[in-house]
Amino acid sequence: MKMLCCLLAALFAAVSVEARWFTFLQKGYTDGAFVTFVFEAEDLNANGWIEPSEVSRFHMAFSGNSLVAPYSLASDEADTFALYYRLDGGPMSDDNTTQQFEGLYIGKGPVGYIVADTTSAICDAGMDCALVSDGNGTDWSQRAPRPVASVPLNTGAMLIAWTLLAIAGSRMFLRRRQIRCRARASAKQPGF
Repeated sequence: MKMLCCLLAALFAAVSVEARWFTFLQKGYTDGAFVTFVFEAEDLNANGWIEPSEVSRFHMAFSGNSLVAPYSLASDEADTFALYYRLDGGPMSDDNTTQQFEGLYIGKGPVGYIVADTTSAICDAGMDCALVSDGNGTDWSQRAPRPVASVPLNTGAMLIAWTLLAIAGSRMFLRRRQIRCRARASAKQPGF
């Protein structure tokens, strides 16, 4: 059992440096519109933050409303991209330090998506905000983009971990069953 625990600990330690997918959902736009933002990144410098150079690919989509037409931008389409996200599993733009802010900007010409904190020129004092623009119209939300799930672990590593736990559990079950069968068999035999 100790060996299994050590193996799982080593497995999860190895997972922490692999690229992972992050998914965010932001509501609060006019007519119930929303933004989804997904990115794959790896904390290469192990500073607890995802920075633009650590993002391998991303996709954002706005559902559209009466002010802004629906649109999406992917990593191969955007001409401007900046992302700073603290790896705490919290909403985007809730962690801002004197050295680093948490936020996002994706743009292609006049089309863009910005998530900013209270120190940004686009937000009212004391409010985090985000805006979407399709070049013709703009809409604002004062809700922070929230992770759809906690920062996910690598799926392959999770599969291996669950498999190891299932093997350990089945071995324990079979061992107990063997002990019970032996006890029954010895109870049926006449004593000498």
